[in-house]
Amino acid sequence: MTASLQKGRPLKQLTRGLCPSQLALSTSRHARGQRRLALRVQAGEKEKVLAILYEAKDGAKNPQLLSCVENELGLREFLEEKGVEYVVTADKDGENSEMEKHLEDATIFISTPFHPGYLTKERLDKAPKLKLAITAGIGSDHVHLDSAAANGLTVAEATGSNNVSTAEQAVMQILVLVRNFVPAHEQIAEGGWDIGAVCKNAYDLEGKTVGIVGAGRIGRLVMERLKAFNIEKMVYF
Repeated sequence: MTASLQKGRPLKQLTRGLCPSQLALSTSRHARGQRRLALRVQAGEKEKVLAILYEAKDGAKNPQLLSCVENELGLREFLEEKGVEYVVTADKDGENSEMEKHLEDATIFISTPFHPGYLTKERLDKAPKLKLAITAGIGSDHVHLDSAAANGLTVAEATGSNNVSTAEQAVMQILVLVRNFVPAHEQIAEGGWDIGAVCKNAYDLEGKTVGIVGAGRIGRLVMERLKAFNIEKMVYF
């Protein structure tokens, strides 16, 4: 780890546009963080990984559902073979939570987007050994980034890990809207059967023009999947 990351960006990008005094302060903070890390490594300090995951209960029977407490991201055997202490919990809120208990001597922190453990300024101030905060997915909204930078903490995410899922979700939502699915489902759930009320606003996707706002990694995947529906035209912005 040679650079602090903020939203997945290296220190050089983070300091772009700063005035000389701000740049000196940012660089100094980064250097202090790297020195602390080097001292810990030289001292042979044992690593401790704290993972905040959700409880999947019956869903955990699916071994591919890794990001839950029960399946532990599939990391326990790997980490313990290397002598790393691995703590996994869903308890993340309040002063008496398991997260608060273990954060003070954790060196690596892992969280997920949908059950985030919040690394506030106050929590980071009480976690002097922490050197890496990872999102097992996308996003860093749960981390106080200014404090992370000041403490020389690397903040990282699995960029692109949800691209396919998000693209497929978008295609599903397009179909749900075009086919007027939700009103039809609600009508049937309430015991109704008014075909005309549903069909008057239900259409085929074939031959339509579809607009996509943002043709980046996800937008391009959406367009690739829409080809199979014989779209007349795709417009992207």
